[in-house]
Amino acid sequence: MRIGVEVVVGEDLLGAVPQIAELVEAAGLDVLWWHPVGSAWTSSLVVAAASAAVTTTLTVAQDVALQGFHPLYLAEERHVTDRLLGGRLVTVLRGDADEQSEVAAVLLAAAAGRPFRHVGSRWTVPAGLEANSINREECIRVTPMPSGMGTAIWVGARAAAATGLPAVDSPALWAELDSGANAVQRHAVRPAVRRWDPQDEPVDELVARLRAEQQHSGVDLIAVRIAVAPGTAAWRSAVAALATVVRPSLQLERLPAGLEGRWHEPLGARAGQQQVNHLEEKT
Repeated sequence: MRIGVEVVVGEDLLGAVPQIAELVEAAGLDVLWWHPVGSAWTSSLVVAAASAAVTTTLTVAQDVALQGFHPLYLAEERHVTDRLLGGRLVTVLRGDADEQSEVAAVLLAAAAGRPFRHVGSRWTVPAGLEANSINREECIRVTPMPSGMGTAIWVGARAAAATGLPAVDSPALWAELDSGANAVQRHAVRPAVRRWDPQDEPVDELVARLRAEQQHSGVDLIAVRIAVAPGTAAWRSAVAALATVVRPSLQLERLPAGLEGRWHEPLGARAGQQQVNHLEEKT
């Protein structure tokens, strides 16, 4: 299972986006999932782009609200952001299921790099407006191309059933896929977000909860929303626990013999022991 964090970002947190992204990558987690609120929704992909300069390996998932976005403009912004991130962007569409399906169709066509035309219930691309009397095109191509070669778009369950894209937090659909309904989609990533309050739930209980869900539904990527203000000392400690305890515990069938107990030692003690071992080797 891949483990990351979901961070709720409002206008007050926009300035800290690069610092948070740098911390998550340094911890060794798999994904940073940005969830904008308030006015930050209008600049969703700017948040993801701000993560580019300080990360090199971290997958950056970005929630995007579809209301008010023309899918063609969204495609252009998505491609530019993905190029900044070197192909590490995942676009998570939020909104009405039918709108998700139509916007996803436009995004997929735009990412293919070939001229395309789309006629849907909400959008026609190109629009063919009467005002465009010069150089009226039957098809268009979106540039630049995204860097990523895969289909890094996630949607809700209903839109996933219509498009074949990965479904966010959809146990019922995943169970249907496991029954053999769609061999290709069955192997798609199964992402979800789960809340964790470190003060109310010890890390061992979090591991047990996520492992049970993994075995029951097949979820294979979880972004943990930590119930602590992002960037604070308590939040950093929780991120470290996700990286050093939760992630290895869920990715390994069993912990290496003799190391089971050490997995839960305080990070400072473990780092100190590593330093002692290093000094002993030198002497």
